Amino acid sequence: MPSNDILVNGGTNNAEKKLEEFEAYMMCVINDYSVSPDIFVEGTSLMKWWDDYKAHKGIAYVYKFAQYRNNKTYESYK
Repeated sequence: MPSNDILVNGGTNNAEKKLEEFEAYMMCVINDYSVSPDIFVEGTSLMKWWDDYKAHKGIAYVYKFAQYRNNKTYESYK
């Protein structure tokens, strides 16, 4: 998972690309059911990172990964 330091410090174009690649990767492993549902428990590193990422991208940012979180689709992940 990309460091939250990238988010806090604004990142570079390369950092933004890596964040977007991670976002796409996460949707692939979620869609393939390759990860444990435990990663979606509030307080886990992924959920904390997700909150920081959402704040970094802004409220208008819409991507499958963001929609997945915003719609709470992860709650039915098993």
